[in-house]
Parts: sequence; structure tokens; C-alpha cells
Amino acid sequence: IIDFLKKDLHIENIQQNVKSVLPSKREIDIYLPDYKVGIEFNGEYWHSDQLLKFQDHNGRSTYHQEKSLEAETEGIFLFHIFEHEWNEKWIEKNQKFANSRQNIFNRLRSLLNKSTNKISARKCVIKEISKEQKKQFLNINHIQGNDSTSNYFLGLFYNDQLVMVMCFGHSKYKKYSWELTRLASLKNIVVQGGASKLFNYFVQNKMQTGENVVSYNDITKTKGNIYQILGFTCISVNAPNYWWVNIKKKEVRTRYA
Repeated sequence: IIDFLKKDLHIENIQQNVKSVLPSKREIDIYLPDYKVGIEFNGEYWHSDQLLKFQDHNGRSTYHQEKSLEAETEGIFLFHIFEHEWNEKWIEKNQKFANSRQNIFNRLRSLLNKSTNKISARKCVIKEISKEQKKQFLNINHIQGNDSTSNYFLGLFYNDQLVMVMCFGHSKYKKYSWELTRLASLKNIVVQGGASKLFNYFVQNKMQTGENVVSYNDITKTKGNIYQILGFTCISVNAPNYWWVNIKKKEVRTRYA
């Protein structure tokens, strides 16, 4: 990770194992003081509920969330990398993470404003795309890959090339009409104003009077600034999500039967 920061992003001021930044003295693995960004590498074994001391009443760890929210109060964003997203042995066993390392690099480029290619949304054209187009694009360009709940897919095209995708689905909660499930741009490309252009198209062409949209931000990967730009309001901070991990078999699942 540090090699990537130095060689690809040309960042020189990189600090390691920093304990002086957070009031709790919790250690930040990699800290970039010029960007107010910390990078955490979380090994599956040492960062499991089985070993972490910080647990809520359900037995699910809140440690990573607490640390991220504490850093936020200091004006620092913590970017979390989990071992199954990075380690090749884990990725071989879980093909859903096949592109995760490249997507991590892409997220870091964007987070640190190091993306070299910028396109104006005014030069792009919006088209509704197929489910297969959406799947292929997200699996390559979104850090969480494809989603299974959306049913309305919008693409932004620049010179006939698909450069950004935004997806929506009907919300499973009655108080919300729609859910914005995915937003992704082509690797190493920033589409300036692209998210706003796609979202406004959705509001004007798909939403009915009285309908609303909900979405969720993963604070381990993104600051969530785009939601403010789109006009969203934060209504709650949810309890942490979790993965079931089998260390010996190197299996990663959202649930075990």
C-alpha cells in the first residue's frame, strides 16, 4: 500500500503506526497528514469479534466504527482495507472480490484527488442501460461489485464509452420509495458533475410526486460528500454490518445458514 502511495500517487509525507493523532491514542496504521487521511489494514484474525475487546450488546464489534467516528471529529477520514479485499489467497477463494485490490487503488486515487483523467458531465449523454451492462461495469469498477436489488440502471456515456453508472431499486422499507444502491465511475476517471446529472435525470423522469430516495454510505470506504451534493440529509448512523469469516477455509459470507 505504501509503495502504491509513493510510486503511483507520488506522496512523500507518509507516517506509520501513529498514536498521537486520535484523543484515545488508538493507532492509525498509515497516516497522510497533508491529506488528513488514515489507512487501516484490518487482518481477518486479529480484527474479528473473537479477539476485539470492544463489543456492543449483540456481541458485534463496534471498534472500527468508533475509531472512524472519533477520527471524523478530528477532521480525519479513515479508509479501511480488510484482508479478504487484499490478500490474494483470500481473493482466490472468493471471486466476488476479484477486482477489489484495483478498486481500492481507484478509491484511494479519488479520495486523495490523484485521478488524472477528468471529464465534464456536460459532454456526456445519459442512457438507460441493460442489467448485464450494469453488472459488468460494477463488478469491475465498484468496490462492492454488482448489486442484486436494483432494477433501474442509468449510464453516462462519453464518446460512446460508458464512464459512470447509477442504480436504483424499490426500497424494502415502506417509508421510502426508492433506494440509490450503486454509483461508480470508470477507473481513474473523475466525471465532474456526473452524479448530479444522473440523479437529476432519475428524479425528473422516474420519480412520482411524493416519492423519496434513501441510500447508505459505507464509512469504511467513502466520506459520503456526494450525498450532500445530491441534496440528501443524514438521518441516522446505523449499527455496523458484519461478515462471517472462516479463517481456515478462507470463506467470506454475509451470513451462514
